Amino acid sequence: MDRIDDPTAEADKFGAGKDGFTEGDPGLVDPTAVSAAWLDGVQEEIVAVIEDAGLTPSNASLAQLLAALKIFTRYVVVDVSGSAAGSSVNFALSQASSNGDLINGDFTLASNEVTVPDAGCYLVIISINMTNDAVADPSPFTVKVETTAAGAIASGRFLRYSNVGSDASNVVAFGLHHLAAATALRVRHLEPDTLTASGRNLVLQLTRA
Repeated sequence: MDRIDDPTAEADKFGAGKDGFTEGDPGLVDPTAVSAAWLDGVQEEIVAVIEDAGLTPSNASLAQLLAALKIFTRYVVVDVSGSAAGSSVNFALSQASSNGDLINGDFTLASNEVTVPDAGCYLVIISINMTNDAVADPSPFTVKVETTAAGAIASGRFLRYSNVGSDASNVVAFGLHHLAAATALRVRHLEPDTLTASGRNLVLQLTRA
């Protein structure tokens, strides 16, 4: 949509070429006429956001635009903790608390999985901070984020990060993926050696793209 362009608009109200509205001055300046075209533009710009978020426009709610914006900006940040030996152990997941409440939306967080609220594209990030590693010379390890199905580990693999030494301090691996509604994700350790996640400050972040 564009700014009001009726002849009765106040010219350059918000800068050159940025007309606005005026209440007018009786007998001197006419108030700005609000055209059907301008109102239709306002309506359709707002409704487009609401509908694209999967919501149905309704007169019963005055907060649908806000709800739509929250859907588009859903995110969750969780701490990955615990020890894992072998490739069949899932790391524990818990609400990140270092910076307060780091969740926005309807993600479901369980002991070892996090479930996305609805279908869509999600940016999946696993970050590893090695600066506080509890192991002086950490052995190689691989961390994988994957989907689950009916409580079992699914075959789909999203991303993984492999450390080959202790020289890396902060490493981030990420991927953009389309996930179905109620898809659950887990973080797994793949190497045969024991990895203490808390010593390496692992964090999983999901953001609705």
